[in-house]
Amino acid sequence: MKNGLIVLCFLVALGLIFYYYEETKVGEVDDKTRSIEYVDDGEIIRVLDKEGEVFHEYFIGDFREWAGKNWDDFFEESPAFGEMREVQPENFYRFDEGASLSPQYSYLAFSVHDYAAATTLSFVGVIDLNTKEVDLIKKDNKGEVGEIKWSPGETDIAYALHTAKAKGDYLVVDNLEKMEEKFSLSAEDILKNKEADNYRHFMPRFRDIKWREDGQRIKFVTDDLQGEGALNWSINNQKEDLKRIGEGESVEDLEGGTVIEGTLLINNPGMLEDVWHLSYEDDTSSIMIVKLRLDDETDCLLDADYCKKLFASDEKISGKKVRVKGVEDNDYLLVRKITKEI
Repeated sequence: MKNGLIVLCFLVALGLIFYYYEETKVGEVDDKTRSIEYVDDGEIIRVLDKEGEVFHEYFIGDFREWAGKNWDDFFEESPAFGEMREVQPENFYRFDEGASLSPQYSYLAFSVHDYAAATTLSFVGVIDLNTKEVDLIKKDNKGEVGEIKWSPGETDIAYALHTAKAKGDYLVVDNLEKMEEKFSLSAEDILKNKEADNYRHFMPRFRDIKWREDGQRIKFVTDDLQGEGALNWSINNQKEDLKRIGEGESVEDLEGGTVIEGTLLINNPGMLEDVWHLSYEDDTSSIMIVKLRLDDETDCLLDADYCKKLFASDEKISGKKVRVKGVEDNDYLLVRKITKEI
């Protein structure tokens, strides 16, 4: 009788442990998942929690099986390499390296590709990390998918497409509520814009894609092969209002905001650690100090190495004089542009 009771208690405890484990695995994803890793040359994607433990793993074989069963549900006409052959899910041998977690760690976006006749066709899928359900964007991409960038609200993703013609040949935005392409941007789209008239040696190389915090605009970088090198652009999430960032404009020309010229300081006695401060004179020649807040929306139009040190809070540039424009946010200046070293 006693032995039976011990066994029963053991089974109950084991059941509670199993229940807790399952609840942990399917629970509040945003509190637990933090990163992803590729295993066996991309045959497995693992989602890791903040302690580095495996939260979820997905095998390319599982995706091949799922795609083989559901392929026709996503496409009215099966994607094909011209008249040569149709795309075959059994040819998805590994996950591409651009996979990424959504901002709240609720979803994992990934891509796979098939190849034939010097042509790559890629497909983007999404895993709901709470339900483990898989879905697929209803279109093929002509090229390899680069790093996938999520909008802050987890409703859209953006990525560059690398083709045989050029790395970053296209910029693509997909909508995840409809699981379809929202729009794509090409070199031709840029050159149609009136702001691009001076960039006839333009090459796309879409890269450094970033979403604004409200998810309404996307920033990216392209190339001008004659003269300016990197070009910074911004476009809204409806493929409208394409703008060249920093072209022919001074800080004072921008609407609203506060313009200050002063000296950069960091980690001086009495200052918040690793926070940039700007020392300047007000209208009465009194010395004032304001804390600066830099974020993804801060456009640094100075030398690339200088900007890198600025965002890294490098004390080596402390004491440099600059002109900034920003928006007052309590006792901080939320910096929107740094345009000049004085």
